[in-house]
Amino acid sequence: MKTLKMQNVLAEEAYTSLTAAERRHILKIEQAEEYSGFRQYPDTCSNILSFIPAEIIENSTAKQIGRLMQIISDAYNAGKNA
Repeated sequence: MKTLKMQNVLAEEAYTSLTAAERRHILKIEQAEEYSGFRQYPDTCSNILSFIPAEIIENSTAKQIGRLMQIISDAYNAGKNA
């Protein structure tokens, strides 16, 4: 599992125009997508993340969010294949 750094995620322009909290949030979501295994599929990530309430994202680690993304995907696939 690859650990992302801010320079891997944000361009210089974005880095300077965002607050530290905004940058941390973006990095957390990107790292969660990496942990989930879906980072190369941005539309899938966006769809899965839409099911996770903001307060859970705020209060969870990137690893926990990534695992939750895997669980949501597994539940969807199990229902689709049933």
